[in-house]
Amino acid sequence: MHIHTTLLVAFLAIAGTGVFGKDPSLYEYYTSGGIKSGLEANSPDHFTLNGKPYIIYSGSLHFFRAVPQYWRPLLQRFKAAGLNAVQFYLPWNLHEDRPGDFDFKSAALDLARFLEEIKLADMFAIVRPGPYICAGKRTFYCSNFIAIIKFFIAQNGNWVAIQVGYFEILILSFDPTTNRTLIE
Repeated sequence: MHIHTTLLVAFLAIAGTGVFGKDPSLYEYYTSGGIKSGLEANSPDHFTLNGKPYIIYSGSLHFFRAVPQYWRPLLQRFKAAGLNAVQFYLPWNLHEDRPGDFDFKSAALDLARFLEEIKLADMFAIVRPGPYICAGKRTFYCSNFIAIIKFFIAQNGNWVAIQVGYFEILILSFDPTTNRTLIE
């Protein structure tokens, strides 16, 4: 029995020193050699990411409903459960509660911080920008429906242009090479 304990302790000590080498993070593995392609569905049983097989094991987290200091422990639980990705909605009604007034920085809406927490958990993000997200509430489309309707009327009902404006802010303000939003 004593020899088994000694061997276990020795193994753990050696493993802890990195003698066996550190496994690369998901980001390191899928970006080694440079990024040549994105996520592709070119196989019936798995995706490929940058030319390497990738099976998505994802959970959903409504980050805007959680206190930001709980994001890391929640994501650690996701990772411990074997997940390699987290999918989440971007609640348009919270990020743009008044037309043209965007908020991606305050408390539970800090998208850059949430993406950084996902990266620290060594997971990938599956972003669902909306505009309609449901999220268990029929009103998770527009926060102030009457004001939005008046705005649509003032814009001659140009609903598509309003959606394009929201997506333009998301796309033009996101730097995929650093996983950081540029929205200030």
